[in-house]
Amino acid sequence: MKRILLFVVLIAVVQLVIAQEAEKTTSLKHFSGSVLVTNNGISIIPSFTLGEPAAVFDLSMGGDKFRFEPQFRFSLEGKPWAFIFWFRYKFIDNEKFSLKAGAHPAIMFHDATFEEDGFAEDGLEGRRFLAAEIAPIIKVTEHFSFEPYYLVGQGFDRGLDNTHYLTMRGNVSDLALSKTLLFSFAPEVYYLWMDNLDGFYVASSITLKHKEWPFKLGAMMNQKINTDIVSDDFIWNVSLTYSFGD
Repeated sequence: MKRILLFVVLIAVVQLVIAQEAEKTTSLKHFSGSVLVTNNGISIIPSFTLGEPAAVFDLSMGGDKFRFEPQFRFSLEGKPWAFIFWFRYKFIDNEKFSLKAGAHPAIMFHDATFEEDGFAEDGLEGRRFLAAEIAPIIKVTEHFSFEPYYLVGQGFDRGLDNTHYLTMRGNVSDLALSKTLLFSFAPEVYYLWMDNLDGFYVASSITLKHKEWPFKLGAMMNQKINTDIVSDDFIWNVSLTYSFGD
């Protein structure tokens, strides 16, 4: 299974690189990023959490269709949590529908104890992970869309499993609360499968931002419905994000 998934992800990366060549971009057209600080680091899959305050650094660079989007996650104590290197390509982008796909290698960091010369020493262990995604967006109105999302991943070291994450998300975006304040709300229902265990969950996120400020306030909540996977019943966080670039 690991070899099959590795082959699929590598094929996806090759296809993205070919697509980038086909785009024939001669210069960097896009560069942006953000810094998020939160009381509880929550992963791409909302049932996975660092369990402590965290900072997340996102970058995005590339052309109109192909982009390299690395993400670096740390605890606020400075310990690395995860380094993720996304390669994404947008195949379709119009007023009613868009479709992008991506793949990434990643390193997930965990506390570990190492033995050397008969002595035990605490440290960090990096574990390798590969994943691929497909992300269509069905645009119903200017402020409302359906966003189904599928992520498949495989860990190659102890403690990381074969993972399938399938979610149906609704996105109500940029509703005007006043002339300057905008509100967004994104509920989702998702299915998570890890090796022989699976489960169903609900989650939602909200954001509040000012039209002229680079900061936004956010909150996320995750509640398990029925699952065999060991996880907290309820997870939440609040966050502050600073964005820059185009």
